[in-house]
Amino acid sequence: MQAGVATLRALKDHPEYYAQLEQSGQFIAQGMAAAAERHGVPVHVTVLGSMFCVFFTDQEVYDYASAKTSNTEAFKQFFHTLLEEGVYFPPAQFEACFIGTTHSQADLEHTLAAADKAFARLKR
Repeated sequence: MQAGVATLRALKDHPEYYAQLEQSGQFIAQGMAAAAERHGVPVHVTVLGSMFCVFFTDQEVYDYASAKTSNTEAFKQFFHTLLEEGVYFPPAQFEACFIGTTHSQADLEHTLAAADKAFARLKR
């Protein structure tokens, strides 16, 4: 509970964090979608603020039934490539990723480079 209170205090003291987190979320979501498209891998990327998810499907994802159209085997391969590259995604297709204020632009770019590599491997 103390961590939650500290977070709320930090957000109150630094309202600019909201814009930073929104910008980071958009950057990573657009970058993921672009990398997948470059390699012809069908994904649907959802994003809300600094929270995002990459679904391996060509369908729009808006509920559990549409999320279940995802190719979980492709996600598994994607996850392991990211892990090899030092990027720690949630290990299940149906979990969200969270960006924090401590993630730098370099961190986000590293994540996108790792994702590009993972999408390229999936294309093969």
